[in-house]
Amino acid sequence: MKLAFLSFLLLISVKSLAAEDFVQSGCEVIESGALVLRFSNGNASRRVSVSIKGGFMTFKGTTLKDLKWARKLEKIKSFGVKENSIFYVVFKNGREFEFGVVTDACTGVIKSNLNELYIPS
Repeated sequence: MKLAFLSFLLLISVKSLAAEDFVQSGCEVIESGALVLRFSNGNASRRVSVSIKGGFMTFKGTTLKDLKWARKLEKIKSFGVKENSIFYVVFKNGREFEFGVVTDACTGVIKSNLNELYIPS
């Protein structure tokens, strides 16, 4: 019983961070040609990598809400940056996932590297 109560307390004490809570800490195209964006919020972080040549994207986060996952680009409808500067992805099944806030300079890097996968909001 005590273990169940402690587990419950741990779950309610863990703050669920929204995309607005994550701010871009890196935006670059690496040697392999993949676009890599990093986001942070205190001790929490997120990393998004999109490889047009390889045909896939990966995501890794450090919060309990974020899991590590990968998707083939054929399952992705588009990427974009919303009016509030949130970088996001829309999957062909209609699901959307928001990563975090990007700068105007990074938005330019995203547009030029994702080509037809980038759809402005």
